[in-house]
Amino acid sequence: MDDTKLGMQGLQPSVLVKPTQKAKYEQMWRYAKYREDSPGEKLGHMFLQQAKPAVGETVIDFGCGTGRGGLMLNAMGGLKPIFMDFAFNALDTDIALAARRDPEKWKFVKHDLSKWPFPKECKDVKYGYCVDVMEHIPPEQVTQVLKNILRSARHVYFSIA
Repeated sequence: MDDTKLGMQGLQPSVLVKPTQKAKYEQMWRYAKYREDSPGEKLGHMFLQQAKPAVGETVIDFGCGTGRGGLMLNAMGGLKPIFMDFAFNALDTDIALAARRDPEKWKFVKHDLSKWPFPKECKDVKYGYCVDVMEHIPPEQVTQVLKNILRSARHVYFSIA
């Protein structure tokens, strides 16, 4: 007869489940304080000065957050923004409402910058705008995100805080 006993001694094992990056930012966008500052809104003039895009050109606002950066590019340069973010609730309420009412003019694409392929409307675009995004990307995903962005748009303006 085998007298080997099976069982467990000590504390019961536990599993720590961390929230995903997406879940973390969906939570952050619920706070009004997090929405107060929009670096993309402040740097649109620098992009327009350097890139000199023609009126009516499409620009992808990578990691758009509130959407105010793309909105400024539209207001100041007549560009057609595609707002891209992985958080469904990132856009300011008025911009999200405009995107639902007129998706051809105010297109919102919910997508993770680390995942390829990008949606078809975000491929082979001439201009990209990526402000205050890369510093939020987990270090192990930075190379992939850069590759994906640069595969999608020919000329990309990056600003990293």
